[in-house]
Amino acid sequence: MSRDVFTNSFSRTWLIDGRARPDHAPEYFSTLKMTSITKNFGGVNPIYDPDESQYGQFDEVGEYRDAEERPSTSLMGHYAQNLKSRMLELGQKGCAFDVQLHIGKCQNPRLFDDFEKILIWEKVILESYETEDMGSLQPDEQGKVDETGTISARRMYEFVPLAFASRDPSVVTNELIDVIVCDSRQCGECGDQSDGCQKIMAISKAAGGSAGTPADVVYSLDGGMTWYADDVDTLGVAVDPTAIACVGSYVVVVANTNDDEMHIALISEFDGATDPEFTQIDTGFVNGGAPRDIYSLGNVAYLVGEGGYIYKTDDPASGVTVLDAGAATISPLNAVHMLSEDFGVAVGNDGVIVTLNGDLASAIDTSPVAIGTDINAVYVKSETEWFIGDSAGVFQYTLDGGVTWTVITLPSSTGITAITDITMSSESVLYVSVTRSGKGEIYISVNGGYSFIRAPRNQANAMPNNDQINAIAACEFDVDFVVGVGLASDGADGFIVVGSD
Repeated sequence: MSRDVFTNSFSRTWLIDGRARPDHAPEYFSTLKMTSITKNFGGVNPIYDPDESQYGQFDEVGEYRDAEERPSTSLMGHYAQNLKSRMLELGQKGCAFDVQLHIGKCQNPRLFDDFEKILIWEKVILESYETEDMGSLQPDEQGKVDETGTISARRMYEFVPLAFASRDPSVVTNELIDVIVCDSRQCGECGDQSDGCQKIMAISKAAGGSAGTPADVVYSLDGGMTWYADDVDTLGVAVDPTAIACVGSYVVVVANTNDDEMHIALISEFDGATDPEFTQIDTGFVNGGAPRDIYSLGNVAYLVGEGGYIYKTDDPASGVTVLDAGAATISPLNAVHMLSEDFGVAVGNDGVIVTLNGDLASAIDTSPVAIGTDINAVYVKSETEWFIGDSAGVFQYTLDGGVTWTVITLPSSTGITAITDITMSSESVLYVSVTRSGKGEIYISVNGGYSFIRAPRNQANAMPNNDQINAIAACEFDVDFVVGVGLASDGADGFIVVGSD
């Protein structure tokens, strides 16, 4: 894409009072401008040793960084004669809000989702407020009065519309079930250099048939451009895995089959050359409680499955521990998302929803989903704000921990028959995968779920053909990155689609 130099008359300001959330409408402030931006990433301080061969000389032997500082800027506008100042109100209120600077040229600036680029400021605090002279003593002092609010934010980043491209590596011969980004930012000193979105791992179904082969871990080391496949040779050739996660130093694959529940291999062995050595782990699993999903917090993971069983592991090589043996519910649990070790939510068949408070599981009293409808996906943004999606294509959120629910109607929603996955790459950017008219689609929100764009925004370059997208994975280090996996349009092969800027 060619580079267009930005001119500052092509920007407009939006504020979200109370921060990005499904019920918080962005406010358009065409009369506010954003001034210059300051972001200090931390100054460099050299460390010296005396030169061993010369008096009065020193050798630089290292350095350390100062603390990173919050990004800051100012919002400036004309002080109104007949209206209260919104900036002064936000400052007096003292609560965090979000700011978005929308940039465009041929777009309609009054339409929130019509933009060329956005500069998103999250958890903004208005630190100070000032105006120009509010009065005049002589004729040459007359004039307009501008007001200025100085703000800082916890996080600032850019977002541009994503382009989607399918990846058709020859190694993907079976439907893909789940996908994760298993990476962290590295400068090359403690591992391979990475922006944090390079290592992607997916799990396929087994090949099946009389000459079948086990399921594969299909992975990329370069952000989805090149792919490799290694079979999980400890899995039975007729066993389809259900989920994949990175836990500690292991890749963990789980299957919804008794005596075939969990298989692990070292992450370091997925290097494009080594044949990873898998080990089957049965310790801690209970017959009739085989897992359907796993969610990792990094060094600890939670598994949910048949009979309402919930497990936990902080060392996959040693097995799992039962947290709940079907006491909260006996319905199969299909998905789990943990906010932390203190709180998470699991969802399952017949609309069951189970909260995890520490190691205590309990089902919520009233489900928003009817008996016979299964909840397939869940994302927990806070202890009170959750998103769920079900097998009937209904997408909902709660803001009070499951007491009340509100349905989100996605754009072009006719034909949506299932919500398959939900994830977020930031507190504003939300991705949802659906099955719509027999094809997998991805929707994107940049305001925490208040409004959505059917991706890609330019439907002339529509989502690549596929039969369904089973799972999506976003990257916390690049909000403009998402990977979807599922079933190709031939009804047999796996499907991979990468969305990026």
